[in-house]
Amino acid sequence: MLKNFSLGKKLLLGFGAVLTVMVIVSVISYTSIKSIIHSAHWVEHTHEVIKAGDNVSAAMIDMETGLRGFLITADMSYLEPYNSGNKNFATYIDEGPKLTSDNPAQVNRWNAIKELKEQWISKWAEPEIQKRKEIAKGTNSLTSFKEISARTLGKELFDGIRVKLNELDNKIPVFNIKEKHLITLTTLDLVNMETGQRGFLLSGKEASLEPYTQGKQNLLEHLKILKNTMPNLANDIKEIENAVNNWQEQVAEIEIDARRDMNQYKVTLDNLIADMAKGTGKSYMDTIRGKINEIIEAEEKLIVQRIKDQEDIAQFAQNFSIIGTILAVLLGLIIAFVSTKSIVGSLNKFQTGLLGFFRYLNKESDKTELLDDSARDEIGFMAKVVNDNITKTKTVIEQNNLLVSEADQIINKVKHGQYNNTINQSTVDGSLDELKNGVNDMISSTKEYFSQMNGILQEYTHYDYRKDIDLKKIEKDGYFEQLV
Repeated sequence: MLKNFSLGKKLLLGFGAVLTVMVIVSVISYTSIKSIIHSAHWVEHTHEVIKAGDNVSAAMIDMETGLRGFLITADMSYLEPYNSGNKNFATYIDEGPKLTSDNPAQVNRWNAIKELKEQWISKWAEPEIQKRKEIAKGTNSLTSFKEISARTLGKELFDGIRVKLNELDNKIPVFNIKEKHLITLTTLDLVNMETGQRGFLLSGKEASLEPYTQGKQNLLEHLKILKNTMPNLANDIKEIENAVNNWQEQVAEIEIDARRDMNQYKVTLDNLIADMAKGTGKSYMDTIRGKINEIIEAEEKLIVQRIKDQEDIAQFAQNFSIIGTILAVLLGLIIAFVSTKSIVGSLNKFQTGLLGFFRYLNKESDKTELLDDSARDEIGFMAKVVNDNITKTKTVIEQNNLLVSEADQIINKVKHGQYNNTINQSTVDGSLDELKNGVNDMISSTKEYFSQMNGILQEYTHYDYRKDIDLKKIEKDGYFEQLV
């Protein structure tokens, strides 16, 4: 009976019966499943809220970590987590109120966290960052000052000035009391300049430079008087003035400028440590963490109740679905057994006939049988189509075999120098027929060239050398051209 049904009808019969049972089960289970989906949606929603809280907390941790790293090292790369955390916080903090828009208490907590974060940045993070940047600049100035003041150039130049003054003093006669006294005053002026300069380097107070400034003024005045009273020593006095100028330009003024640059930065690491000890930043962070924990705890309470409701509904739906599924499976097995037996029987016959045809194609067998196409289903229709192709293919193979057999005979004759025969057998196989025509053209062309050569060679025997073989159609640099 099933043999006369198409595959579509057989499958429709099997699936239709099972589907009918499943529809009945689905209609009864619909309300339960809908409730499960609704409950699952709220469970997932709760997880999203908790995740948003975790993301906000992670963003704040990144900001806090980046801030601490920068405060310790003053390396700007440590602010990358701070900046990325600030950006992520802005994204996640907006998600929270949207997810909990039905819960005013949760929305208030989200808004409080946002406000606390802004206060943490404005009242703690950014001020401390600016302080640390200033400390870093002051540290750089201090390092530069230490490097400059550690040079030995100042002592070398200053010792050179003392030597020149001593040489000048030796050139002045002992009885020139006034000039000797001027040398002493000049030496004292030089000492005052060095004392004032060093005092400023130590204290950083501009008042400490007064001996340096006054000493310079007095030194120039005393050297001027000495130059007027003893013009014969003008060159020596000029050397002393130049030496003093060199000491000022290369040492004294450079060190003074470095100390002034260091004076610009008043904030130190001690100030930063004192700020951190107050616990302002920690207080903000602890409050933010507390608010986030309140949000998560509220959602965790909701999720416990929602999961319990979901489990109760799922248990009912599971029990009912099991009973309905057992009925559907039993009915499906019966119909599947009957339908499969019919379909598999037709497929086995189709397979047997098709494999026989393949053996014929592979020359494992010299004959083939047509498939059983008595069934009225799709397999029977395919068998009819395959049978038509078997018949056509068999005809083509037989034609090809005849052509190949004749080609073997002709080629064997050509191998023995006979060019009088060509392949005459035809086939509907276009490629093989084209190959036949190519072989025939080759035989005819070769025969023609040999005929030309034979005729010319015969005329050569009569001492007539006027003719040449036409090489236009012959492959250049080929064996035949070389033979000619």
